[in-house]
Parts: sequence; structure tokens; C-alpha cells
Amino acid sequence: MIKQSIALLLVSGSALAQTYNSTCAKQCLTDADCVGCGPSGKGKCSIPYPGNDTQAKILLPLTATCVEVPTTPPPTEPKPEAGYRAAVTPMQHHGELTTIVYPDFSDTVKYGFGDVTSDAYFGALRHDWTDYLGQGKQTQMWMPNGQYYITLKSGLCIHFVMRDDDKSAVGIPTPNWLQECANLTNNLVYVGRETVNGEWADHWACYAVVGHHENNVTIAFQNWHALGLGPNPLGTPLKVTGSNSHPAKIPPSSRLTTMIYSNFTSGNKSVPEGIFDLPKVCLPVSAELSARDLTRAKQKVPRSHLAGTSVSEAMMKLNANLKADTELHTAPCETLPLEQLQELQLTIFAARHEKLQQVYEGDNRKLPYDSTESLVNAHRQQAATSASRPDLRAMIRDGVCQETVMMYIHHLSAPVRDSLKALPTFVLPLLPERELHAKPAQDELATQAHGAYVAQATCAVCHVAP
Repeated sequence: MIKQSIALLLVSGSALAQTYNSTCAKQCLTDADCVGCGPSGKGKCSIPYPGNDTQAKILLPLTATCVEVPTTPPPTEPKPEAGYRAAVTPMQHHGELTTIVYPDFSDTVKYGFGDVTSDAYFGALRHDWTDYLGQGKQTQMWMPNGQYYITLKSGLCIHFVMRDDDKSAVGIPTPNWLQECANLTNNLVYVGRETVNGEWADHWACYAVVGHHENNVTIAFQNWHALGLGPNPLGTPLKVTGSNSHPAKIPPSSRLTTMIYSNFTSGNKSVPEGIFDLPKVCLPVSAELSARDLTRAKQKVPRSHLAGTSVSEAMMKLNANLKADTELHTAPCETLPLEQLQELQLTIFAARHEKLQQVYEGDNRKLPYDSTESLVNAHRQQAATSASRPDLRAMIRDGVCQETVMMYIHHLSAPVRDSLKALPTFVLPLLPERELHAKPAQDELATQAHGAYVAQATCAVCHVAP
């Protein structure tokens, strides 16, 4: 299906920490937007579907991107007629990736950097990201029958089934997605002969309009495949894009995603033996909650042995409860650096059960983060404030400890907590055994930081008996 074919580009995601200094593959409206693209530094705005009709206006933000201005005239051979049939991604391949993603219709752009390995004979796809969504190293494996595995920097592996809107399992993209679009629609266009990182390629585009929740959704594909005049054989994908006129966070679908390949190899030697071996332990994050988990989540008043007459007393009792778990590794909050605490939060957040978030509607235990991205943004603000204001560091750290323990206790199912405890690198902070930090002297940054801290500690306050 065409919808399945674009899934790779929609799910492959985005990263932010590494830098991408070119305008190539960025969105554009005119050539002026593309200064800095390619060896000449000029760049041009490539618009596969120009015009003023309704469909052209829909396609403009989905397909218009900056491309290189070649320094030599385009070659006349091989002929481009029906050349799109050469644009078939090899069944087995490996390559380095730079991904440029526009999640929505704003100018927000994000980047991903890593490697891709594919074995379409086996129905498997693997990404080894050096930087994914600002989280650093991460491995993703897409296996047959929609089975999806993500191994985080911490070593935690989570597992779920990738499903389409009709609940059917989604397999890896078809290698001849451009041909499928061409066969099913009359929307294939030959855009022209362009260069990608200085190598000549034929640029083809195709789009389809599909029904989705009673809406018409336009999805578009573009492919730049090598002409065989440079280091890559004819048909090698140098760059591909996919786009969706109705981007959404869930299921993941970005407005415009471009993937630029380098050091591309194909054939069975490009797929190392064992690269698709599954992790020995992987948490099924979509598993059903037990009745005990749900009963515990619906209990809003803490039990008496977990409550105190002051914040400090309540924290001492809660810490005693954590220490009583002989399988849980803990450490005093003040001994853990902020970066380590934030990495721990990302691990717990990835393993959370979303049904618990729904149970906590109108409850202090509800998380303020609707995505990993929003949590990462909060982490960046904490790190920036901590670096510029040493007087606020202890308060910021204590707030992260409070929130991390709350996430561990209230947003994980019991089996997931047990699996996390088994990880040798998993260390949970203890709660700060003190009263809440006082509101600092009146200045805007300190006031904002204190407000965020109080929000992180609200669940702990609930353990103070009235």
C-alpha cells in the first residue's frame, strides 16, 4: 500500500543535537531560500508541481525543497525516459543517513543522523542513530509483522507493534514505492536532472490522494537516484522524501521528511550476520495493565505509612519504602548529576504506560509532557538555567529527583518496574529529605525555575497529611 510505503519516512523521526549547516533539502518558496546549498553555494528551489490550482497549493509545502545548482551542464546519457523504474531501493542495503524533518506546517525543522540497514527479503529494517530527537544514541528495529523494537541509550529496550489506522500490522516500506505510486495514479512527474552532494541524479516525484478519517490526505514521494556516472551504480538512492498533508504525532506522520544517503552499499555483504538479532530482554510497553496497577492508580489518597506531617517527614517515609525494595538500586539525590537524572527520566518516560496518564486526568500525578520532545525541551531549559545560575542548581536537581521518582512509581506497570530494576545501569534517586525550596528573590528566571520546581514536587506534597 502507498500508505505503508511512506511509513519509513514518517516514523524515522528527527534529531536535534548534531548540526546540519546546509540549506539543501530545506523547505523553500524561492531560490533566495536556498543560498548555501551545494558546492556553488547558490542553490535553487525545486518545485515538482508548480501552479496556482488547489492541488498545487497543497503540494507546495509538501514537495518544494532546496537542491544544488550544478557547476556543469547536465549529462545527456543515460536517457531519463521511464528512468523511475531504475529507482528501486536494493532489497539488501546499508548506508549513512542525514534526515531533515518538518513535523508540521511551521518553520520548525529537526535533524537525524545515523545508519540504516535493510533486508527486505527478511522484512526487517534497522536504524542505528548517533543522535535521535536530541537523545543521543538509539537503535530502532522494524521486524516482520509490524514488530518494532527500540533500544535506548540507557540499554533499555521497549517493544510494540506498529499498526495502521485499521489496526493491521505495518510492514517495512516496499522497495519500489515510486513505481507503486506511478502504477496507481497519473501523478508521476520527471522533475529534472540534478546533483546530490555533487553526483548526478534523476529527480522524480509522485503523489496520491487517499481517504483518511473522512478526509482527503495528500501523500507525496520524491526520489533522486544516481545515474551511475559517479561513485554509485545506476539507481542507487541518493535522496528520498515523503510527506503528508495531515501531519500528526500519533500515529507519527511529519509534513515533510527528507533522507540523504551516503556511503551506500547493497547486496548480502551489506547486511552483517546477526544485525537483526533481537535483544534478550525487551519490555512490551503496550501490555495491558493489571487490575492491581489500575486499582493503585485510582487511589488518590496515600496510605498512612507513606504520609508525614511535613514534606521532609513524608520524604523520609517514602525513601524508607524505596530502600526496602532490595532489588532496587538507589542513590541520594544530591549525588547524581543533572544529566544522569535527565537520562533516567527519558528511560522511564519511554517505558511509561499511556493508560495511566489517562487515569490521572485532573490529578497531580499527570505528566505535563505529551511527547519525548516536550520532555527534552524541559531538560534543555533546566540545563541552561542550571549552567547560568549556580544558586538555582540544587533546587532544579531536587525537582527532577521528585518528578523522576513519581514517574517510576506512578507511570510504570509492575512488570516494567521489575524489568528496569534488573538493568545494571538503573539507579533511582532518593527523594530530597527536606522542606520545599523557598521562592527565590524576585527575578524572572528564578521565578520561572521555582514555578517548574513546585510543579514537579506537587505529588510529593500530596503525601503530607492534612
